[in-house]
Amino acid sequence: RVALHKALEYETDPAARSAAAAEFFMETGRADLAEVEYAFALEADPENVHYFNRLGLAFRRQKKFREAIENYRKANAIAPDDAVVFYNMAIALAKSGDFNQAIGSLRRALVLQPQFPQAEHALKNLQVKAGQVPA
Repeated sequence: RVALHKALEYETDPAARSAAAAEFFMETGRADLAEVEYAFALEADPENVHYFNRLGLAFRRQKKFREAIENYRKANAIAPDDAVVFYNMAIALAKSGDFNQAIGSLRRALVLQPQFPQAEHALKNLQVKAGQVPA
């Protein structure tokens, strides 16, 4: 981690530096270290939707669904029209077993971005799992 930060010295913004390190850790399968780096990034830039979204993903990869959902909700509070955040929240909700809220989140994502194939596919799958007939 220290070596990575040394390599990122050219980046003068501490939030961006931590976020870059977090992305490296996400790519190398170390969501636990990415979680720490995104927390640092959010300390420096607490209104960054992307950091909350990516921190949610880091939690989701660790199967910390409650924490993931909490971060997606924080991202939604900042950017209520971000379809990708609603999609990511739906995946965490579904993995936590809350299919009804996940379906609602996917529907919201599709209202915001009607051409969103991943959300359409996830919605159909969840409707089947929840025993709902796809519309």
